[in-house]
Amino acid sequence: MNRKQLTAIFIFCVGMIAAQTKNEFLDRKFWQTNPTVQTVKQKISEGNNPTALNAYGFDAVVYAILEKTNNDAIKHLLSIKGNDVNKLTHDKRTYVFWAAYANNVELMEHLIANKARMDLKDSHNFSVSTFAAATGKDNTKIYDLCIENGIDIKNDSDEHGANALLLASGSLKDFSLIDYFVSKGIDINSRDHDGNGIFNYVAKSGNKDFLDKLKTKGISIDKLNKKGENALFLATRGSRKGYNSLEYLKYLESLGLEVNVVNKDGNTPLHNLAYGNKDLKTLQYFLDKGVNPNQVNEEGNSVLMHAAYRNSLEVVSLFANKTKNINHKNKDGNSALTASVAGNASDIVKFILDKGGDINLIDTKGNSLAYYLIESYGDRYKEDFKKKKDLLVNNGLNLNKIQAGKNTLFHLAIDKNSLNLLKEISSLNLDINAKNSDGLTVLHKAVMSAKDTKIIEYLLSIGAKKSITTEFGETVFDLAKENEILSSKNIDINFLK
Repeated sequence: MNRKQLTAIFIFCVGMIAAQTKNEFLDRKFWQTNPTVQTVKQKISEGNNPTALNAYGFDAVVYAILEKTNNDAIKHLLSIKGNDVNKLTHDKRTYVFWAAYANNVELMEHLIANKARMDLKDSHNFSVSTFAAATGKDNTKIYDLCIENGIDIKNDSDEHGANALLLASGSLKDFSLIDYFVSKGIDINSRDHDGNGIFNYVAKSGNKDFLDKLKTKGISIDKLNKKGENALFLATRGSRKGYNSLEYLKYLESLGLEVNVVNKDGNTPLHNLAYGNKDLKTLQYFLDKGVNPNQVNEEGNSVLMHAAYRNSLEVVSLFANKTKNINHKNKDGNSALTASVAGNASDIVKFILDKGGDINLIDTKGNSLAYYLIESYGDRYKEDFKKKKDLLVNNGLNLNKIQAGKNTLFHLAIDKNSLNLLKEISSLNLDINAKNSDGLTVLHKAVMSAKDTKIIEYLLSIGAKKSITTEFGETVFDLAKENEILSSKNIDINFLK
């Protein structure tokens, strides 16, 4: 990767971050006040950017739609250059996707009248129609508009091959929308690429009442789909709503569905549950049914590794006590200890270390646990980060070890854009002026991604040399001149010469 490519990546990332800095339009609370057109114009005159995208790809128009701001204000935003009706936002969705999501048929009509494209798919291969269905919209006027404007609802599907009928089924209480889709040509017995039909989609959602209604319609219950999964297996996966109850899972078993299932990827129900289900009774139920706690999936992950990443000490302890090899590694060379360092709290790390977790583990890329420690950092959890760091050091971890790509912890830490983190590791015996495999020092990286000069000044104060050039002969000052954020804020960078 050359210098120009690196610079472009850094500028893009920090540019996205900058777009959300001190911009009221990127605060959803502003749109919750249902501002008038006049208020929006006033905020623009005060310097708020009505077209900027934040780091997640949301802008003023999307937030206004999501917060159900009046359509007059939204239409005014749409009239501003930079807010074209087919502008790509979060997950490559245009505004008509969000209008459908918000059940705003009037705005959909306005967008379509202004040449909003209805043939586009987002990054998950959702069309406007399947996106509306997947998010539980039962307003048939939305789907009528989609059909009238070119969407072939019969053959339209998402990245998994699921059509609108399947996607909508999990949130339904009656058959009215199902009947609507059937009337438009969708087969009630249609299936996705993995062979999942309507019964499996409803089962995943935990909608027992609707499952009972499906049975009265004669919908078949598949023993296994193409991936070796059944409705019970799918129902053990967590969602934004949480996990299905043990009572519900037992209900599915009572329908003749096998509990002890291993899918073609090597996952069991316990792999699904271990990530976040904290109900020990549910976990014990599957253990009692013979589900193997030492089953390793295709990626090499054990049930314990899933639990160690984000679950509670009680759950980690349950599986650790049933695990044959606490230091089992997956295909990437990571273990349960790696997972705990990367994603969990210090008490989980301590527990696995006390169980014999290997402190000297190196992954297949050449990273030690120090890499995952830095990856886990967040300012909100800085106190627990310190505890994890001290635990690892006291157990023999060398934080000075060079990581993959010849990166020091300074190189890794700068990506977190946290002065607190840099101060936390500054006491280590690290070479502040070391170059990584891209020929960059931490100061080079800092000036390319900085939003202000605080981190740059700190690095200089602890010995970073501004005289070191890149492999392309660029100075720190040269790189800083290319930082559009520093330039847009008129920040004086002459001190870097």
